Amino acid sequence: MKAASHVKMTKSRATMQPKATFHFPKDFLWGAAYPAHPHPSQTSNNYRVNWAKNSPLHAAPPIKTRSTWKADFEKAKALGLNALILTLDWSRVQPTPQRWNEQAIDHYRTKLTNLLDKNIQPFVLLQHFREPDWFFEAGSWGNKAAIQYYQNYVEKMATALGELCQYWITFFEPNQYLFNTFLLQKYPQPAAKALLTAWNATKNILHAHQQAYQVIHRLQADAQVTIGTNFRQYAPARDKKILERIAIPVLNGFYNHFIHRGLTFIAREPARLFVKHPPAFDFMLVRYDGDQEIIGGIKKPLQIQDSGTAYGLKKVFTWVKSFQKPFYLLGTNPTPQNPAYLLTNLHSLWKTANLNPYLQGYFYHPGIDGFTGAYASEKQSEAWMNHALTPPFSGGNPMEIYRKIVQNNAISFDLVHQTSPQLVQQLFP
Repeated sequence: MKAASHVKMTKSRATMQPKATFHFPKDFLWGAAYPAHPHPSQTSNNYRVNWAKNSPLHAAPPIKTRSTWKADFEKAKALGLNALILTLDWSRVQPTPQRWNEQAIDHYRTKLTNLLDKNIQPFVLLQHFREPDWFFEAGSWGNKAAIQYYQNYVEKMATALGELCQYWITFFEPNQYLFNTFLLQKYPQPAAKALLTAWNATKNILHAHQQAYQVIHRLQADAQVTIGTNFRQYAPARDKKILERIAIPVLNGFYNHFIHRGLTFIAREPARLFVKHPPAFDFMLVRYDGDQEIIGGIKKPLQIQDSGTAYGLKKVFTWVKSFQKPFYLLGTNPTPQNPAYLLTNLHSLWKTANLNPYLQGYFYHPGIDGFTGAYASEKQSEAWMNHALTPPFSGGNPMEIYRKIVQNNAISFDLVHQTSPQLVQQLFP
């Protein structure tokens, strides 16, 4: 991959205002994350999905759509994407500890073949908030046996799909899972003793990734394996609130970094408290959700709210550069009606491509893959990016903007001027 991108400058005779086109490297990967189930009705024995259906947080019924994965993949091709993260559903592949669903595995082989025929590079995501009922009932990640259960699953899938996929993601956003399950207690817990279970779950997930990394490389020598994390930049909503200010460095350090630090130092028995390992990941995959504000006080528990900005994106780039490994960013637009957020982030991405030779791709994450979002509203229940080629907003839909950037492999002055004119002075000084 070429490390640098370039800018073409022209001048309009009418305004004499400099115009620029920010080009990305020729082999830059443009992708999206495809959910395990774009339609919620397609799964039944997944405990998180079943829980979400009955959760008071997601009272709206799932909306059925006519879209199919074949049509979605055609849209991906028409959009100009050359990469796609395909999420597998463990509960579908292994309905019981003793039985494998070979038909489901063949179905995933068909999907991967379809993507390769379209010259779309697949990234297989093995685990993202989707576990079988039997796994949860056995104690989920708080049970040490989870490591072996997961190893069996990984070996089965790597054997079946290895010839069709080079890029593997063992877990996605395990820090978000641990944070929301045991600290905020938003998700169902597998045991009553939250703190002890959280410690065991953290260790078991890290060990499970380490073993999965070894299994995949044993079966596929040229495989590229990673663990994907969620990155959030926390800031106090009110500078003068002491508790908010104290919480910030704890959240930023713990939430954003403990997974990769843990892969270097994994807790063992008390006699060997920490054993150092070489980092077991071949590339970096980070989802950035935007900046978060912390609000609370002595009489009010701390709460987290989305600030709608992405100032912390610079810290993501600085952090991942220190690992000196290929890096792919996943971005989510928290305000879909606002194209300025997407444009600003992708412009920052372009600037980073000049300075960071390890940055190799961007994936748009529509935010419907986690069980927490799939039932929240009719819009989120629709198949991913159904509106990508038929935007409901005139010229300003982020999906339409993303399509133009992908197909041109560049951000043009005209695109910014037409869709977000308020950004012209900021992006084209």
